[in-house]
Amino acid sequence: MAYPWHDRRVTRDSVRLGSPGHVLFDVDGTLIDAVSNQRRVWRAWAERYGLDADEVYEVALRTRPMETFARVAADRDPHACLGTLHKLEDEDVRSGVYGAFDGAPELLHGRPSGSWALVTSNYEHGCAAASCGRACRCRA
Repeated sequence: MAYPWHDRRVTRDSVRLGSPGHVLFDVDGTLIDAVSNQRRVWRAWAERYGLDADEVYEVALRTRPMETFARVAADRDPHACLGTLHKLEDEDVRSGVYGAFDGAPELLHGRPSGSWALVTSNYEHGCAAASCGRACRCRA
């Protein structure tokens, strides 16, 4: 499946920095390409529950986790399912490989220190890793 945002390159020319004093950058899909990580985590989750990983991922792409569980594992405790997913994600944060989109490091390095922050709409549980920022740093 092709994702239209994967073909975009983030460059100083494509982003007009203008006069904003501070900028918030969403991590997933904006600076960091986490698609393979998401696929790997959902595959591991599906295997733990004896489900078809491809079918689960197709649902997970379009729904929030609790909605995914309701559709693909309706007979399971959704909170237990979410706990398992969180553990798998935390494990991936510690051991997974994340890649920055082309131009992301240059964009961040081009901003004044302290003028930007990374944000995510991901889960409220936070990362069990020592520092989520460790997984989210773009390699220059």
